[in-house]
Amino acid sequence: RIADVKEVGSEDELLPSLLLLYVKKDGRYKARLVACGNFQRAGGTEVHATVAAQEDWMTLIAMGIRCGWSVAGVDIKTAFLQTDPSFSRVGNKRTFLRVPRGLGVDTAKVLEVLRSIYGLRTAQRQWQATFIAAMEAKGCKTSTYSECLMTGTFAGEPVIIITYVDDIIVLGPRKGTEAALAAVREQFKTNEPQFLEECSAEAPFTFLGSALYLQGCAADRKLVVSQQHYVEEMAGTFSDDVTSVSSLREQHFL
Repeated sequence: RIADVKEVGSEDELLPSLLLLYVKKDGRYKARLVACGNFQRAGGTEVHATVAAQEDWMTLIAMGIRCGWSVAGVDIKTAFLQTDPSFSRVGNKRTFLRVPRGLGVDTAKVLEVLRSIYGLRTAQRQWQATFIAAMEAKGCKTSTYSECLMTGTFAGEPVIIITYVDDIIVLGPRKGTEAALAAVREQFKTNEPQFLEECSAEAPFTFLGSALYLQGCAADRKLVVSQQHYVEEMAGTFSDDVTSVSSLREQHFL
């Protein structure tokens, strides 16, 4: 919301902001307004958001495959902008942003953050609270082991939900997995989900820089996890500092 700078009270916070412009891998141009959260004072507020540990999500996916379950992944679009406003404000303190220079906006105007926005120190925690509340309202239970692991029943089938900020994995029988995905997509804007069993080495299931796909027949399926593309991409990005890229082979572990 565009507001007058005079509306900023003594209990509110006024932060700088930046407009980030970049080109995506597919050639599309993207612009994103972000807050300069490094100027933000948390004031004792919890800002940490848990994420799924690699050993957790890899173990659960492997177990799901052994059980013959479906594994699906979906990405929440601009997740922080979908944060529930009730989780976005601490007490009576409001957050305002100064408009980036060069946009031709009157310097007497500021932007009030009504939900959340990328860059705020509290953004991840507020988004996590939003997702947990939404799924618990649909009957899910949050694990006492980790807040990023949830269980629920959809379409009469048991389902496990794994979260890593805005990346979601759903495991369970196909019918239950599809119903859980529908519940997530009913609440939040997402991209199209992908199913691990429908992916291949040429078009793998991607999650946190890892490419996953299945090998073998249904009776003896093996899960392959590769980070080759991720490593090559990093090597390309930092090509001036990389002298060589080697592959780990069996003899390296003997």
